[in-house]
Amino acid sequence: MKLDVLTATDLVSRGHLDSLDRYQTITSDAAKVISASSEWLLSLNGLTHLDEESAAALGQHNGALALNSLSELSEGVASRLAQCPGSLQLDGLRHLSEFAAIALGKHGPNSLLLNGLESLSGRAAHALCHHSGPLELNGLLEISDEAAEAFSARSDAWTAKGIRFLSDYAAELLSQGEGLHSLGDYRVPSDSPGYLALALQFAVDDFVDLSALPSISPAALESLQTNQERILRLGGLEFLTPKVASALAESGLPIHLQGLKVLTEDVARELAKSRAPFIYLNGLTSLSDPAADELERYAGSIRFDHRSIQHLTPGFARLCVRHQHPDDPGFLNFQSLTSMNRGAEAAFPQSWTSDRAISVSFPRLQTLSTSQAKALALMADVLDLSGLEHLNDDTARELCCSSNWLMLTGLQSLSEIAAEAIALKPGGCIELGQPVFLSDSTARRLCQCNCKVCIHDMTQLSESARQILQALPL
Repeated sequence: MKLDVLTATDLVSRGHLDSLDRYQTITSDAAKVISASSEWLLSLNGLTHLDEESAAALGQHNGALALNSLSELSEGVASRLAQCPGSLQLDGLRHLSEFAAIALGKHGPNSLLLNGLESLSGRAAHALCHHSGPLELNGLLEISDEAAEAFSARSDAWTAKGIRFLSDYAAELLSQGEGLHSLGDYRVPSDSPGYLALALQFAVDDFVDLSALPSISPAALESLQTNQERILRLGGLEFLTPKVASALAESGLPIHLQGLKVLTEDVARELAKSRAPFIYLNGLTSLSDPAADELERYAGSIRFDHRSIQHLTPGFARLCVRHQHPDDPGFLNFQSLTSMNRGAEAAFPQSWTSDRAISVSFPRLQTLSTSQAKALALMADVLDLSGLEHLNDDTARELCCSSNWLMLTGLQSLSEIAAEAIALKPGGCIELGQPVFLSDSTARRLCQCNCKVCIHDMTQLSESARQILQALPL
């Protein structure tokens, strides 16, 4: 559909300039009419072709121009559009010649958007660097060494958020420039000097993102020691040697090691020597007692993710209690734990001094010994054991010795002796989910409890048991 002068005049008179995107071509007279009609954005994103005369008319518009369906741009059209003082959006371009780049380099002082370009020659990059004002090249996948040399000298803001490939030399050049504001989610692929310099340049909130590195050398860590205010993100490291761990400790830098699933005793011994205020080990799923003993010597704070822990040894449990997250003191959620090593429960304190309720969750724990039940019952105001499907009588007695809130929503059945233990619970609440079987006598005993009893779903119970349980207080 072509926009001619009569249609353009009518649209201007009716104030319908917001409907220009439907036109694929435009006459030069129509371009003159709409260019002179407003100083706001002219959105002509439907145009697939533009001649030089029409481009010259649009270049006289005092506002922004959006021409995002143009897939190619001649030098003549580029030079005329560059005269527009407002922002110029040309995100449909996939290729830009050196001569068109020279023309666009004269545009300014507002933004030039070329987010459709996936590649750019060195000469075109040099030409575009003359552009005054913000420059967006967010479709570029790679910046060559020659282009990096050009952009390193640019002082005006520019972004390249789609970058996937950079040489170490190009990275070093870009780290020295002043104008580069963002490389999007680009992650440096190695610990060579240029890449490290770029990572330091783009540290956000003091976090140096090295999360794409599968390994890091002691020499690289030594070079980072002068940046003591920074925090290293090394989430890509799945294994540490004692030598690298020693270098990490020597650097004194706070570190994120989210990728580590296992920590050996030797590595733990070296990390414990670190002077850093904290270490993130929130990817650990297990930790041996000898390794835990070594980490006990660390003077700073260790951040674990209790939700990821699959095997809980006594030493690991001690560390979890000692190094609770400062934002949630007294709140522990072991949502991946299906069993607890013998003696681990002894690491949990019998009480915590806290100004709010303490909640400890074991939602997938499937087995529980009597000694573990005794320790856990006294450790928290809210105890979630919703993974237990069966509860023996001795375990029930130990769990019900305190006045906490006890969640047993996974239980399938309850014996009369267990119900007696619940009835004697000194206070708090017992939550049951959807028990399949309760005898009538067990149901009657539950109705005589000292604590509150909540049964979420009674549809699987017998009619007589349901009628008895109607007496439970709401």
